[in-house]
Amino acid sequence: MWSDLPEKSLQTALGALLAKHRKNRGLTQSQLAEKAGIGTATLVRLENSGQSNLDNFLRVLRALRLLDGLEEGLTVPAKSPLEQLQERERERR
Repeated sequence: MWSDLPEKSLQTALGALLAKHRKNRGLTQSQLAEKAGIGTATLVRLENSGQSNLDNFLRVLRALRLLDGLEEGLTVPAKSPLEQLQERERERR
């Protein structure tokens, strides 16, 4: 789904998701900004438009305890999908 979105739409969607996570945790923008070590205006901009630098984005993910999910999504398997397929084909023979 996200792979097909233009960057601007993806940024907006990410910002909206961060806002939902913040609200689900019962935090105000000021509280989350303080917890993340960024300015409230920076968080507002991130939530509204998704525009931020990577450092601030990661600070917010850490404050919301979302970094583990990011790590899981970016973990490279020990074997590539092609290697896994080739291995399965060899086992069938």
